[in-house]
Amino acid sequence: MNNLKVEDQTFVNYLNNLWSSSKQFTRTSNTILLTSISNKYLQKFKKIIIEKYNFIKNISNFNYTNKLEKKTRLSKNELSNYDFYNTYIAYKNLLCYNKINNKTMNKINKVLLVKKIKDPSKDINNVKNYRFLQVHSKPLKLIDRLWCCRITNIIKNLDTTIFISNLVKGMNDATIMAADNNTRSIENVILIDIEKAFDSCDYTIIEELLKSNLSRNSNPIIAENLTKQYMYILKEREIFFDNKKINYQKGLPVGLPSSNLVFSLIIDEIIFRWKNQNEHLFEIGKDFKLNIYVDDIYIKLFNLNIKDSVIITLIDILKMYGFTVNFDKCKADKNLNIKIFGNLEETDMYLGIPFTRDIKTYTDLMLKKYKLDKSYKSIYDKLKKDNHPEKKKILGFFNYKFKPLINKYNDNGNQTLISFFEKYLI
Repeated sequence: MNNLKVEDQTFVNYLNNLWSSSKQFTRTSNTILLTSISNKYLQKFKKIIIEKYNFIKNISNFNYTNKLEKKTRLSKNELSNYDFYNTYIAYKNLLCYNKINNKTMNKINKVLLVKKIKDPSKDINNVKNYRFLQVHSKPLKLIDRLWCCRITNIIKNLDTTIFISNLVKGMNDATIMAADNNTRSIENVILIDIEKAFDSCDYTIIEELLKSNLSRNSNPIIAENLTKQYMYILKEREIFFDNKKINYQKGLPVGLPSSNLVFSLIIDEIIFRWKNQNEHLFEIGKDFKLNIYVDDIYIKLFNLNIKDSVIITLIDILKMYGFTVNFDKCKADKNLNIKIFGNLEETDMYLGIPFTRDIKTYTDLMLKKYKLDKSYKSIYDKLKKDNHPEKKKILGFFNYKFKPLINKYNDNGNQTLISFFEKYLI
């Protein structure tokens, strides 16, 4: 990459503008301080943490510093011996009062921004070509993830025929299956891209839609408390870039476990309202298939007569809630003749999976897209070594990315990643 040309102050100005909002909100005043806590409840809290180890193990250590920390996982034994007192105090505050006392919050609410260019081939002088990772304190991430646990325990009505993620984790079996099924043909397929989806989330909109969605899934009192807790965490953070404080009034943070969850619930609420408002025009599942993974929207039309109604009303309702469709990145089967979108080709991807199933085209795309080793032979050699340090990472990547090819060319039903490499790639 060339030397960075953009001045840091330019980034600060850009972020202040990106996360600004014309809507006003009132910050919560923290006045409650718990001064004592029984050992009984502290031990109970630690027990819950240990029980949920597999859910939170990617949170490394819980001591906040001003420097980026190497991501190392705590063992169960280390976790069980960790002093959870202050974290418990903060979480107990949040549960009881929908806020955390000032003294504790001021220790854990600092967020450091790290800039990373999206694509090294793009103009490094254009601030819009960068994405910003938000590094939160480990106690705040833990509290946020425990809040996620509470949400996932009450979500009952999220339409799993539409939403193909399990809300908190990333890729799972359902996601991989959907990516495989949805990329077997480009016929009558439309892909819709939301521009800067997380950055576009206005806090007034988040609060309204999240509360409404949780009310449908639980009851208004639970929904009110959970929403207040989340909005508190969101608004009380202090974000810094290059030691300069960033003013913000919108945007879901990249770096908190709750972000994918909250965004999915917001979009679920928008789709719920869209579906009800247009039930006289079309029916999801009957007239078209709709799949959503975070901000990736996939549509496959069964009834071509409702094509314009679906696109226009969906774009309109997204705009109503502050989301802008990026027409330059939207794609549609050219036979649908949708002039405002680009043509969908077999070399295009959905959730990182190409629409083609031609082995050479598919595998060449993977090498180019993900900047892999120069040959599949070198990747195969790493896979064959039991103790190669990259083996686990390579297996995880290719078991997902090559799943569609393995499924298609699984003649004897026993095809594995290694056997696929041996038969087709080396």
